[in-house]
Amino acid sequence: MADLEKYYDAIVKNEKDIVPLINGGIQNLQEPLEMQPNKFAAITGTYATDPILAYDMTDTTGKIFSIIDTPQYKDYVVKMKEYADKGYWSKSSISSKETKDDGFKAGKAASMVWNIGTVAKDIKIMNEAHPEWKAEVVDILPGAKKFVAPYTSNGVAINANSKNPERALMALDLLRYDRDIYDLTFYGIKGTHWEAVGDTQYKTLAATANFPAGNVCPWGWHTPINRTDVNQPAIVDQLNNKWLKEDTIHNPLETFTFDDSKVKNEMAAINTVITQYGLPLHFGITDDPVKGIEVYKQKLKAAGLEKVIKEVQTQADAFIKAQQK
Repeated sequence: MADLEKYYDAIVKNEKDIVPLINGGIQNLQEPLEMQPNKFAAITGTYATDPILAYDMTDTTGKIFSIIDTPQYKDYVVKMKEYADKGYWSKSSISSKETKDDGFKAGKAASMVWNIGTVAKDIKIMNEAHPEWKAEVVDILPGAKKFVAPYTSNGVAINANSKNPERALMALDLLRYDRDIYDLTFYGIKGTHWEAVGDTQYKTLAATANFPAGNVCPWGWHTPINRTDVNQPAIVDQLNNKWLKEDTIHNPLETFTFDDSKVKNEMAAINTVITQYGLPLHFGITDDPVKGIEVYKQKLKAAGLEKVIKEVQTQADAFIKAQQK
């Protein structure tokens, strides 16, 4: 991160038509700059925009806490104010509809922060169109602990009222394991959008712009027969292998999803507070970040955060207990 900040400072000082990064809407830096470095894992099902509740990835007891109450959150918000004052992103970021990847590919931003698959795809596109840019994939958090995403993150559900669930399963089975159907839905028409390179790789063709091979989000049937782009930067596999071997950990709550049916009103109120009081803190749009955090806490409490925490903890405890049987 220290090297990245030097890079950003150089961009601000020397470039006129490019910002260090796009940081706007709900696309903030909480995950890479606050969550991962501190081993915070957000509770799935408790947020529509920014995580509020979390647990320590290395703590197997399942203790739930409010991120806003941690000293790490204060440090993060103060850092965001510092970045904003330096000009790392546009002053109108909070209302911007521009995505961080579109801005990066268009040459309007000097970096983007996203998952490695999306970054690798965009790097390839950029270097083909602008080889002089020499875009690279970089791990800005070496050694940060990670979970393997559970199947519930990318799956296909069959309605409980389905008249023929077995037929739906058969169709899903074809999508997942029939090579011809899998290739068609993932990469497009062979010979038009892509062509095979052996049994495990593929190469994009000119028409892939009309059907982005491997990037049309068919994640619900992603299986080991997936192909990789032959022109994918070598560092992608190197990092993935390193993360799997050295940085992947497990926690009893890694597959836990919160059921908010008992606190729907409180959750709706909390998400409104996040939008009104939380997002400005993420983008450094505040005169006094410390005072802003205190106001944010008060508003969250009034919205019913304590009741939600209690309900999340009850469900988390039951989830862990059931796993131990």
